[in-house]
Amino acid sequence: HYNARFSLLKENLLQHFETEDVEIFPRVEKSPMDLDALGLEMSSLRMRVVAAQSRSFLSRGVKTVAAVIVTVGTALWLARRTARAGR
Repeated sequence: HYNARFSLLKENLLQHFETEDVEIFPRVEKSPMDLDALGLEMSSLRMRVVAAQSRSFLSRGVKTVAAVIVTVGTALWLARRTARAGR
């Protein structure tokens, strides 16, 4: 039961990352958006989410998973942004 939930979460995350790589990032990179400002905003959001979770009634495990997802998502975005800027 527990393993099935995490397997589903893993599959959903991998699909989400694939969608970002194929559909979202190419469109965003062509847009006139300030991607550096967006990265700073995402980092700020991560800090607010983690702070809010520490005050919430969520179980410790759910808070940890949510924090990891936000952290991994932000780190991946920044890594991709840096790699693409180096091209």
